[in-house]
Amino acid sequence: MTFALYLHLYTETPLHAGGSESTGAIDLPIQREATTTLPQIWGQSLKGALKQKVRATNETAMRAWLGSEPGEPAKPGTLDVLDALLVALPVPTLHSTFSWVSSPLVLDRLRRRHTALGRSDFPDSAGLVVTRDEALVPEAVTAPATGAYGPFALVRKHAPVLQQWRPHLTAMLPADPVFEPFRDRFARDLAIVHDEVFQHLGVECTEIQARVQLHRESGDEPEKVKTVQNGPFYAEYLPADTLLSAMVIGPADELTAFADAVRGPVWLGGHESIGKGLLWCHPVPASGGGDR
Repeated sequence: MTFALYLHLYTETPLHAGGSESTGAIDLPIQREATTTLPQIWGQSLKGALKQKVRATNETAMRAWLGSEPGEPAKPGTLDVLDALLVALPVPTLHSTFSWVSSPLVLDRLRRRHTALGRSDFPDSAGLVVTRDEALVPEAVTAPATGAYGPFALVRKHAPVLQQWRPHLTAMLPADPVFEPFRDRFARDLAIVHDEVFQHLGVECTEIQARVQLHRESGDEPEKVKTVQNGPFYAEYLPADTLLSAMVIGPADELTAFADAVRGPVWLGGHESIGKGLLWCHPVPASGGGDR
């Protein structure tokens, strides 16, 4: 029998999970889906971060669950780590500083994952009919009726059906008490936009930071003889407060112990030394069936 553990991931700092090649002016892009171009975290990158987290407390369990280390004889672990898919992206707004946005396609895929594992309580997106110039919101609309979501001016439209989604999505945020005000804000400020608009926001509302590599000349006053050796080069990051969701599949008893081992802060991706890639890992068990 296969069982699954949901790993809901919430970025505390900007996160750079590096993609395979540069795109346009961005030298170091993030990982994206080939079909939708939406940001994601590949399973192998997530697995590496989880290995690092588990290794700190139980190296033996790390090898048993997630397999051998590089340079060792290849031995698979008992757990499979799937890609982390984007659920909600924070975008700048004028009416509430920033709001989280998602789309019908994203929610339908999230529901499909849950349904495959035996859950039937997730609503579908049949009532989330949204045009390219609208943003569906769960609360009654107050002035202004039109809101700026990143580069888009969208008509904010009250969608009562979103009330059905709110408890499922807010439950994906970490259970730590410090998240209580963010859980309330997430429920209030979530907006559903057209799939194509969300696709554009997934490109326009990531963070692009310019960096340089410095070279220090020898001398009596080295702080005065720094020069730029390489750069500037441009790195892309998922912004803080991004919500993603992954799955880990394996035996139920091992998933229970694994959940305890990975719960809480996790470092993932590049540029950890400058504070990038800190996220919260919120494991939630889910049951399912089938031969492994």
